[in-house]
Amino acid sequence: GLHIVDWICIAIYAAIVLGVGWIYSRRQSDRGSYFIGNGKMNSFIIGISIYATLLSSASYLMIPGEIIKHGPVILCYLFAIPIAYLIVGYILIPALMRHRVISAYQILEKTLGMKIRILGASLFIMLRLTWMSVIVYFAAEATVVIVGLDPSMLPWVILVIGIISVTYTTMGGLQAVVMTDLLQFCVLFGGAILTLVVISFRLKGIHWIPLEWSPNWDIQPFFSFDPTVRVTVFGSITLFLIWLICMGGADQTVIQRYMSTKDVVTARRAYFRNSLTNIITMSLIALIGFAVLEFYTQYQYYIPKGESIQTYADKLFPLFISQHLPIGIAGLVVSALFAAGMSSIDSGINSITAVITTDFL
Repeated sequence: GLHIVDWICIAIYAAIVLGVGWIYSRRQSDRGSYFIGNGKMNSFIIGISIYATLLSSASYLMIPGEIIKHGPVILCYLFAIPIAYLIVGYILIPALMRHRVISAYQILEKTLGMKIRILGASLFIMLRLTWMSVIVYFAAEATVVIVGLDPSMLPWVILVIGIISVTYTTMGGLQAVVMTDLLQFCVLFGGAILTLVVISFRLKGIHWIPLEWSPNWDIQPFFSFDPTVRVTVFGSITLFLIWLICMGGADQTVIQRYMSTKDVVTARRAYFRNSLTNIITMSLIALIGFAVLEFYTQYQYYIPKGESIQTYADKLFPLFISQHLPIGIAGLVVSALFAAGMSSIDSGINSITAVITTDFL
């Protein structure tokens, strides 16, 4: 469970994001400022915002669990990021920025007609609503485990996360979303670093860095035609390359951020900073997986009875947060889980609103 100090940290964080929403609510003058910040936003902040939008609390918890249970080959997706940057940055962004739009699906109408525009907008809304639902569920489920609440409290945790996200997003528009994304990223990054520091202190060094293949991990070859092989190097790179190109070149939440910059060069610079942030942060979260694996390998008696590292892999990181992080730091990491969830929800809300008001109303 959490100490009262941890709860105070979480409450302060919630108050700060609501305060950001209130501050930017006073700066809204028209649809342009509300949805794309009048096209004058900073490329560094936009780059961080793109990354925070696409990183969810599911990813924050999934990657350590994946590495603990199956192995590190999924990290080969980092090699897809430079390739995606070249394709998105030098082919797709210049094509998109020729059309200064609020909704990405306005572009479809110019060449394919109104029906295709409405189809694209409708598919986006359905996708994002499902995506937001999954993300808020994962964030709430992890919070229930960490805090030690009864599972029946899950809907109430979801309600709190949702209300806070909807409130500041509705008040401040895209500018509030982008600034809270920056704040949320800093909390998430800080929580990850502090987790590594605590584990290194408990293990008396960084011996958790793997020097050999763990017996817990699967066989993960470079390439395989065997459908029973779960992950390969080639498959990881290909999967994430396709995903990065799709998100970077066709998703409203990302294109809307391009449109909030002044020109192609600034938008490309924002996407470059997003790519760099992606590499650094995903590497950091992967290190958490290695560190948590080594911690519970040495202290297996902390794992619940009847469970093992393999069967409990996805829950080991939340378990470590609730049981082994010092007072205050645990509250910061729980805030980071909230942050990862809210940064996706706020972007989804703002982008869906932009699509509905632009493409339908």
